[in-house]
Amino acid sequence: MRSLTLSMFMFVSLLNGSGIACGAQLPPSDDDGADLTLFEQTIPLEPIHEHRFNPSAVGKLSEDATGLWFEGTVDYAFGDGYPSSVSQTMSGDRWTNCSSKLRGHYEALSVEGDSAAVQAKLDASGKLVVRMVAEGSASLTVAGEYEVSADGPECGFEPGSRVPVTDVVEIHARRPTQLSVGFQDCYQADVLRVAPNVRVLPEFSLVDATGKKFQPRNANPRHPADLTVRSKEPLEKVQLTAPYGPSSQGAVILTTPQADSFVELQAPFGEATILEVVGPSRVTTDVEFGIELKIWEPVEHGDGVTMHWAKAIQVRTREEAVDGTMFCSALSDEWFTLESLTPEVCSIAPAKTTQQDPHRLGELATVHQSGECSLRLSAPELDGGVGLRRDLTVFVNKL
Repeated sequence: MRSLTLSMFMFVSLLNGSGIACGAQLPPSDDDGADLTLFEQTIPLEPIHEHRFNPSAVGKLSEDATGLWFEGTVDYAFGDGYPSSVSQTMSGDRWTNCSSKLRGHYEALSVEGDSAAVQAKLDASGKLVVRMVAEGSASLTVAGEYEVSADGPECGFEPGSRVPVTDVVEIHARRPTQLSVGFQDCYQADVLRVAPNVRVLPEFSLVDATGKKFQPRNANPRHPADLTVRSKEPLEKVQLTAPYGPSSQGAVILTTPQADSFVELQAPFGEATILEVVGPSRVTTDVEFGIELKIWEPVEHGDGVTMHWAKAIQVRTREEAVDGTMFCSALSDEWFTLESLTPEVCSIAPAKTTQQDPHRLGELATVHQSGECSLRLSAPELDGGVGLRRDLTVFVNKL
């Protein structure tokens, strides 16, 4: 991590779900005439040179039921740092609408449909190699054969039969002009506002000159560009992890500063995106109590609650907002105090940190025995000091 000095504030564009929205200004410094020192980290683009063939396609039977037809689209980023040559590996398993997964051996035999921008060939191992020489598109037609698995009939084809297959693959080489940043349930927000000292997982798309968002297959979609992260306050080192298993490998996890501030995310192209870090006085929210069974089951004051296999009463925030606009992160657990007035029946304990729901508070009430459980939740700093308080008394039946 290093620091740098900006001699002036700047206006930046923020992205919403429909494209590029109007600019937002960096928060003012304590001394408008002074330079602003920013702490900086850089996360490099992760290029991808090989991926599965025609990954989005689902096959259909031909009209005469003698062959299979696949259609798909593949987007690539074209520009500095992105692989201009990408291999698509052939797989024996293909998804179809006549069999959930067609099993067997696929062999590509020919490809045609080059354009001035996109060229393609089959290499000696049977992989489809796509080479991009300019921004543009090509409609490739790949002809092949499928040898059906001996495990049983597939789509009406007998085991061992060889089925003609046609793939039509639309290849788009798009030059990115903007990095789009969003959060779960917060893609339509005009301003990206988050709480201090919380972990956030921004999600990224690239945007081309026409305003179209896309996920490039020649880059890790979880950090599809060199990403510079700047903050007025010191930042913990940005992590690249797999928080929800292998499918989330390379997700960017950013821990926001501990004070009202901002975080700037900048790609080598386009405008920066600002995450405004705001404290509790500007935040409004409501809460609900509940238990986690197969789904979330809300619990109301005065209810009788059969716990089944649930072990605790939990608290979720909802309708979080700042100045009337959507909030884009979990709220800080430090803003809330959860108390038990009946600790012999239900006592306060930390929640598991592995839960994926960002709206769950970090404390819960563990139920020890059947009886009356009385809880009090308070957050005195919310909404300009108006605060929030909720009391809950329920009779719990611990099976």
